[in-house]
Amino acid sequence: MNADPASVRRHYATGTGLAARASLCGARRVAFAAENGEASLRRHFDRVAARPASGTVAIRECDAVLRYFHSAETLVPLVERVPDEVPLPLVARRSHVAFVADRA
Repeated sequence: MNADPASVRRHYATGTGLAARASLCGARRVAFAAENGEASLRRHFDRVAARPASGTVAIRECDAVLRYFHSAETLVPLVERVPDEVPLPLVARRSHVAFVADRA
């Protein structure tokens, strides 16, 4: 698959998180995520704390881009849709949140 490099850069290499990669590959949205997890948990727990951890990864090899897709379960089915030519380095933002919840 060949893609316009400017389009890849705009929608894939510089986007944030799964939403940016999904715009290129058509991934589905996740029902429970960092953005909505706290509200979902508050319906069942008295106290909820979100502990974020994030950073960026600069991927400098084409094979590593595919390994990056394999690292996220929701992206594995999309590996075949990754363009043959991806401008390098690909800078991917990784963002995780650990929720700590308990009842009073």
